[in-house]
Amino acid sequence: MTGPLDHALALAGVGLPRGVLGAEAMALARAIAAGAPEDELAPLRLATSEAHWPELRLAMGAALERARSSAEGAEADELDAALALVPDASPANPLALALAEGAGRSLAGVLVRVGERLEDLEERIEGGAEPLEAAALAAGPIVDDLLDLDPDDFAPEIATYVAAGEDAGAATELARATGDEEIRAWARESLWGIDDDEAPRATAALAELASGPAPEDPADDTVWRATILTLAEEAIALALVAEAGEAEEQPPEG
Repeated sequence: MTGPLDHALALAGVGLPRGVLGAEAMALARAIAAGAPEDELAPLRLATSEAHWPELRLAMGAALERARSSAEGAEADELDAALALVPDASPANPLALALAEGAGRSLAGVLVRVGERLEDLEERIEGGAEPLEAAALAAGPIVDDLLDLDPDDFAPEIATYVAAGEDAGAATELARATGDEEIRAWARESLWGIDDDEAPRATAALAELASGPAPEDPADDTVWRATILTLAEEAIALALVAEAGEAEEQPPEG
């Protein structure tokens, strides 16, 4: 499913937030990744829309409105067409289905990457690595990908971590500064739904790592500690790239 609505959504940068996607979107993503035919995808797409359109319809409309305020010409026309569908509360309306399709395709790409990480984790465990230790190393990137977390949301805390030297003590304070109860529960829950028949030891290790209630101290929460350190690494890498770009743009001295 591609067309003007998909283009309008891309122009506006609008999509269902990955972190809110549930079992319906996961089923759609798996079907897309498996190359399922349209007659199998259609009911899964509708189920995903039914799960999210009623709650997110107004937020999606507001995002489209913001994009429309600066659009011109053909792009403005495409955004107008999308906005005309926002008042329709039916999950079967074309805009709602386009959002569901986009979410499914985005999540399908994530599942491919997660599958690659699970394969690597499976190989490490088979090679003799202690399962929970190996899972702790893999958990951060997997949670980050599944929830689509943004390092910018933790920019002040990451800056403090960097200024403190990025050592174990700084990592402990970073976890405590960012690990509220809700986001830590969210991170752990994302690992419970992973299922891969080709990596049974990997999935079992991740499920065990995230089992039970989260520790009271975020610094003792292995899943969150791995996740926020992954985000910190991303932020540092992005900052280095930006600095390198700025250096290239500077005129030579003299």
